[in-house]
Amino acid sequence: MVQLKDELWRACRVVIDVGLHTRGMSVEEATTMLAEIARLEAPNARAEVLRYTRTPTQPMSYAVGKQAILDLREDIRRRRGAGFDLKLFHDGLLSHGSIPVAYIRERMLAPGPGPAAVLNSRP
Repeated sequence: MVQLKDELWRACRVVIDVGLHTRGMSVEEATTMLAEIARLEAPNARAEVLRYTRTPTQPMSYAVGKQAILDLREDIRRRRGAGFDLKLFHDGLLSHGSIPVAYIRERMLAPGPGPAAVLNSRP
């Protein structure tokens, strides 16, 4: 349930981010959306929306980043087949720290020695 709630929150962030910055959505409308759809408490929803007004495109980055990680995971799963190990994937992903997922993707899919080699070797 928590994962589904977070999924709703990420989806709301995309709609609100675009709405606030290009479609004339009001802070009140955005706050109501977070409270009613993502089920945030009203004061927390308002605080989030006020933050979104100061950081265009950042709120939608949660959904974009999650999808990029899921795409990378699926590419590695296909490459490894039955030898895919979810823990090893997560360990490799997190070992890169907070750099952009595009750079992590390059490193994790690169052939050669290093942590990526473990993920990329054939079973």
